[in-house]
Amino acid sequence: MRVDGCARCAPSLNIHRSWSWWRTAASRSNEGLPLNVACIHFALKWMPGHVVSASIVAPPRNGASTMALLLLIDGHSQAYRAYFGIKTPLSTRAGEPTSAVYGFTRKLLAALRDYHPDCIAVAFDAGDTWRHAEFPDYKATREVMPDDMRTQMERIESLLRAFNIPIITYPNFEADDVLGTLARKAAAQGHDVLVMTGDRDMFQLVDERVKILYTSGGPNPVTSVYGIEQIQERYGLTPQQFIDFKALTGDSSDNIPGVPGVGEKTAIKLLQQYGSIEGIYEHLDEIGGPKLRQALSDAREQVIRNRRLVTIHTDLDISFDLAQCAVHDYNPDAVLELFNELEFRSLLKELPASTRNAAEAFASEPQQAGQMTLFSAAPTPLTSLTIDGERTVLIVQDRTTLAQLVESLRTAERLSFDVETTATDAMQAALVGLGIAWAPGQTAYIPVTHTTGEQLDWPHAMEAIRPFFADAALPKVAHNAKYDLIVLRRHGLDVMGVLDDTLLMAWLLDPASRSLGLKALAETELGWKMTELSELIGSGRKQITIDQISLEQAAAYCGADVDATIRLHAMLEPRLREAGLEELYRTIERPLLPVLTAMEMAGVLLDVE
Repeated sequence: MRVDGCARCAPSLNIHRSWSWWRTAASRSNEGLPLNVACIHFALKWMPGHVVSASIVAPPRNGASTMALLLLIDGHSQAYRAYFGIKTPLSTRAGEPTSAVYGFTRKLLAALRDYHPDCIAVAFDAGDTWRHAEFPDYKATREVMPDDMRTQMERIESLLRAFNIPIITYPNFEADDVLGTLARKAAAQGHDVLVMTGDRDMFQLVDERVKILYTSGGPNPVTSVYGIEQIQERYGLTPQQFIDFKALTGDSSDNIPGVPGVGEKTAIKLLQQYGSIEGIYEHLDEIGGPKLRQALSDAREQVIRNRRLVTIHTDLDISFDLAQCAVHDYNPDAVLELFNELEFRSLLKELPASTRNAAEAFASEPQQAGQMTLFSAAPTPLTSLTIDGERTVLIVQDRTTLAQLVESLRTAERLSFDVETTATDAMQAALVGLGIAWAPGQTAYIPVTHTTGEQLDWPHAMEAIRPFFADAALPKVAHNAKYDLIVLRRHGLDVMGVLDDTLLMAWLLDPASRSLGLKALAETELGWKMTELSELIGSGRKQITIDQISLEQAAAYCGADVDATIRLHAMLEPRLREAGLEELYRTIERPLLPVLTAMEMAGVLLDVE
């Protein structure tokens, strides 16, 4: 990296080292994005009269286009989601907390693997900004960064430097403004941009070139790409209108108050009818409902201020030049050293291959006891979702991933399973997919009759997993197991051996409880707020069936169900023993499960004469 300009300012400028990343010859079939790379140039005016410029330059690659894909990452947003998204805190054997670093790293590696960016940069906040000066209560309700989070932020920056990914901050402005500026400048030059964030404010940046890689909140977050069509579909608004939408509704996470009585639905309706805040106030007398009119009138100055606060600046003094170039590889020795210190053994298989010659030499050296090797044989690529570092969901769509699932099931000490179907009546429901967990956080989803997406035929998948379901020595667990048993038996798969039911176990422990459903039980016992089925398929006249949602959504949903079930079983089983209910459960309640299943499937003959 070449740094020029003011020697007094350059050491303080928070841009670290040159970046580059692995490449792939595969086309981006999902996004239709160009596969190229270019050089990047930053020039930041650090103080009045002091300009620092940084250029990352490499020789041109023969025959490549000037088009490239830039991945921009909202550093603080991703770090916080990782920190709070992992329910069981992670730490090294020495006691160093690593939850945020681990989650951030998994998310970074997943984005690089799934979207193959040519260029990448991470922006972080740099303290209070002009927004705090204009509105002193801005973000005032946010808790102070926990001490263990602060140390992890330093680790995240060290990790990014090891990967040769530039870190960018800008005084008096937020990371959003840095990302917005870089996105606009790159798009103006004809490049494609993905902004990875958990902040919906970034939706305002979307255009034909810029898309948002948005991760929803909650214990079962799903990452989706939002372009113009997706924002229109979800909100009925344009990206530009999203600014006025936030100005009207406010933002509780930033402590920006909205107009009293104006929620998302009302704001969307007003903007669809009048186009903008100006249009709303120009037609204030036409708006039905005296309370709403008065609330809008009283909050006029607040709404205008809100719009200033939520508008992302895209004109910072950052020059951006992305020209054709070849990328350098990351430093495998530095990455390996960090992964060893942080004990990130499970992440080694997700690392992209290094092209450095030193890698092969290092691999041949003897490793110290307990030390990881970075350059072992690469594992078979998997089609999978990683849910905030808490859970991996393997989507079994072809023979390769099916074989991977079978190998994983060979290690199982217990299976948790759950069916996804088209109806609540087990005798009428069609099988859409099957979820399986073989350990906490290790899950798979086998889609078989979704309306879209590559899938295996059920008979082929069933024969591959049948030995495990037929193994009477392998314990199994489900929640409301009778439903799953009936659906699977109707579709040709019998479940043999001991089968526990977490619904039944929870009922025995508290017969008066009204929180026996899986979602309620997971919230009570695990602290998870799980996605409700209605959030995916809707309700009422507009309700769809689960086979119509995406494979990724179904996999995340079903993966959470089987993961929760296997974790709940580990908690409830010892409680039954402690409560003196184990014998009742094992000798009476549990044995009735297959009996009731057979009775329901046989039905009752009625003599209508």
